[in-house]
Amino acid sequence: MQEKKGWGHSSFEQACSFAIKANVRQLVLFHHDPSRSDEQLEAMLTQANEWVEHQDAELDVILAREGLAV
Repeated sequence: MQEKKGWGHSSFEQACSFAIKANVRQLVLFHHDPSRSDEQLEAMLTQANEWVEHQDAELDVILAREGLAV
C-alpha cells in the first residue's frame, strides 16, 4: 500500500482524535484510497473503533459507502 503522508489527508487516528475533542457523536470516514479492498476498509474501521474504545471515548465511527444517507 502506497504511503500518503504529505497529501493533506488525515489518518483515522487524527480524525477520531479531533472528533472526540469536538464532542462529535458520529464520525463518517470518507475519501478512501480507491485501491483498497472492502476487506482493507473494514479492517481500518475495526482499527478505528478499537482506537476510540482505547481512548475510553463515546464516538460512533462508520465508513462512507455508496448510497449511504445520514
